[in-house]
Amino acid sequence: MFRHKNVIANIISPQIQIGDTTKSSNEVEPKIDTPIPPAIQQLIDKNNGTVVATNNISTSSTEQKNNDIKPEIKSGSYELSLSEKFSDKSVPIGKVGFDPQKLVLNDDIYARKYSLDQIISKDKNDQESFYNTLTINVQGKDYKIKIDKAEHKYVLPKADWHWNYRLYLGLDTGFNVKYRSITPAPSIGISFASYGKSKKIPDFTFGTVSLGVNDSRPIILINPVNWNIGKQGQPFMENLQIGPVFGIDISTNSFIGIGLKVGL
Repeated sequence: MFRHKNVIANIISPQIQIGDTTKSSNEVEPKIDTPIPPAIQQLIDKNNGTVVATNNISTSSTEQKNNDIKPEIKSGSYELSLSEKFSDKSVPIGKVGFDPQKLVLNDDIYARKYSLDQIISKDKNDQESFYNTLTINVQGKDYKIKIDKAEHKYVLPKADWHWNYRLYLGLDTGFNVKYRSITPAPSIGISFASYGKSKKIPDFTFGTVSLGVNDSRPIILINPVNWNIGKQGQPFMENLQIGPVFGIDISTNSFIGIGLKVGL
């Protein structure tokens, strides 16, 4: 998964030509303007999906105008070989023949197989690169075609509210009102809602209810809101959350403090 932190933008990939392969890498672009074909959009909607990236690869052949063509003469018939010219090579199309005795034209159009190979790599900084190779196979021979344009656009999702049931391990530290002491309370709990661009790694979680132990007594803990500090650049946990906690044990002792939660 391509991950960006604290970037509200879309990603576009400029291309670099390496032999017959086109390489492109992600960079920031202010907007995405690639139209989604209606038929594809209907399938996306049918599967309750969202567009997360678009990939556009294009090439074109050149216009050909020949005035002084000298066809081959075979067995009294004229035969002309046809080809499609690209920027760096020509690819055979077939042959057209004319028999002056029978006054007939005949053609032989070769079968073609088009293939586009895309290799995606990721470096240690999670930067993605795309390597594209376009091949046309005619009569068993491969022709590597130079790609004129290659763009990969990644759509960063917008932050939104989600029903998000998730299990958490917690370590809460707070003030026990009755005993006037600061004590830890390890716990396990579940959250019910979140806000952020991702349900998996939210910005905030809400309504976490936990069962823990405080001073050897069972305790029920409630975190009204937790902030995901794991998204703020620390490399160990992407779902490490911190927030206020309130609790009450089986002896109705109150507990007020702050807690750390790790999403499972």
